[in-house]
Amino acid sequence: MTEEPESLPALPKRRSGLPILIAFLLLVGGGAFALYWFSTRPDTFKVLVAIDADGPWYKDGDTSEAISEEIAGGLDKIGFEVVKTDDKEAIAVLKKSKTLEDAAFDLRAGFVISGTVDPEVIEHPVEGGFVEVRAKVTLEVTLIGSDTPPEKDTFTAWAGGPTKKDAMKILGDSIASRAFDASVPRITGHPLVKEKLERGDMTALVRLDAAKRFLETRAAQLEAAKLGYDTVKETRTAHKGPRPITYYGDFRGLDFLAGTGPAGALINTQGKRAFYHPKRSELLYINDLETVAWRTEGADDKVLWSGYHVLGYPAAAPDGSAVLFVEDLFGRAKTLTVVDSSGTPRRVMTHEQARFDNPEIAPGGGAAAMYVRLCYGCGRDFAVFALTDGTTLFRRDHAGEADEGYGGYAWIEPKKAVYVVRPAVTEVGSVGGDELRVVDITSRPATDTKLASLEGERCGGPSTSADGKKILLACSGMTYRAVVFDAASGERTETTIIGISPVISPDGTKAAYTRDGDVFVANLADGAETRLTQNEFYERHPLWSTDNKRVYFESQAEDPMFKGKSVGVVASVEAP
Repeated sequence: MTEEPESLPALPKRRSGLPILIAFLLLVGGGAFALYWFSTRPDTFKVLVAIDADGPWYKDGDTSEAISEEIAGGLDKIGFEVVKTDDKEAIAVLKKSKTLEDAAFDLRAGFVISGTVDPEVIEHPVEGGFVEVRAKVTLEVTLIGSDTPPEKDTFTAWAGGPTKKDAMKILGDSIASRAFDASVPRITGHPLVKEKLERGDMTALVRLDAAKRFLETRAAQLEAAKLGYDTVKETRTAHKGPRPITYYGDFRGLDFLAGTGPAGALINTQGKRAFYHPKRSELLYINDLETVAWRTEGADDKVLWSGYHVLGYPAAAPDGSAVLFVEDLFGRAKTLTVVDSSGTPRRVMTHEQARFDNPEIAPGGGAAAMYVRLCYGCGRDFAVFALTDGTTLFRRDHAGEADEGYGGYAWIEPKKAVYVVRPAVTEVGSVGGDELRVVDITSRPATDTKLASLEGERCGGPSTSADGKKILLACSGMTYRAVVFDAASGERTETTIIGISPVISPDGTKAAYTRDGDVFVANLADGAETRLTQNEFYERHPLWSTDNKRVYFESQAEDPMFKGKSVGVVASVEAP
């Protein structure tokens, strides 16, 4: 038998150092990578602000720099680190980077607030020059390193100044406050930041404590404002009066009823929005550009004009073919601006000293009657102008320093206007009386004749029927009462109608008026009265629709958030 050989003792295996080396290198490399990542990754609490108004701030855009610095100051105050506009290293990085996102990554900024300002420059024709700037602002808040699309916002800002540079500086201040207000909630409300705060990240809690308090106060103030304005609207819409009321607005601004026409109600809007100011830490409001627009229920406004301010009430020709208003050029000048069928505003005249008050357009839109003050302290003259070129067709001087007054005016024909005047008292002890007069601009010079004497009374506010045959006045004795005059003969007809601001219906059979804040309609023939509203609201300035079917009016209330201010909308009720 052959014996099996004995097994040789096992030799020790030589261990390779390669795996250990690889593990060591991975450990070192991983640590180095982690160190690199931690030292270069975007910092969630660092922000790059770059809003382009007149070129980037890092390329000498003055307005852009001012906007960015203003926003940066606010962000710094509530716990964020911001890329400084005087940081030379940052400027170099921004100039060489292809995109703001690339620059932000290199600067370790976690968020970018970027945007563009598209300014429209309007040079107004006043002595010494005056420039208005309106701008559409597009804003974006981007989280660096995220696939999440940037959050966007748009708003309109405007300002004015002696030069474009002055106007742009004021515009920049407005943009900065609103951009800050829009951006901060987007950054602190981003899921990444919210997650840090909710899990108790101490860095986030400490750094954003001021931001958290700011946003909580801001949210509470804005919610209170929303509740206040919603309550005003709900109180109106829930009220059940004699007849259903249609409201053409939301009670957050102040709308004025300027006229009526086939296109609906002509409205001068003065919109405003509640705004929590980041520096003053209080609730203020932002004024929108005013508009003059036709408005109907359920449709977008047909805007004829937008701008800084309209003095008094605009006016519309009875057929709606032309609209006229007095435009205030930032206190530097006043214009007569007309919008005809072309839809383009045209300034008939511009004057730096004179003031034009409450124009009324003739049927057909060829002329307008109004009060004119030649200077701030001057008395009022009654005048009629051609709307083609601003030629003065008639002007009644207020008799120098004498105490002559006026009680309103209205058109009875395309070439004839009626007005009420209280002639100056020229003899000591004599008693003057109001006169109802008619101006006829058919010929040159125009004629001015007395239609009726109003001895011992104070009358005013004339309105006329659509055919121009009847004139309605409000005359005061113990109370305000409506009196009708024949436009041809001056014959007077008393009525039993008692109320404020009576206005005759287009068909000449009724009058709409207010009493104790409510709206009424009465027959001129027998005085039979119909109450249209009955509530605690303040309603005023009634006007008839051109088809006699509805009565429009202004419904106003005290602003629930700003003491001494008012909110209001235009409303209407079906006429009896």
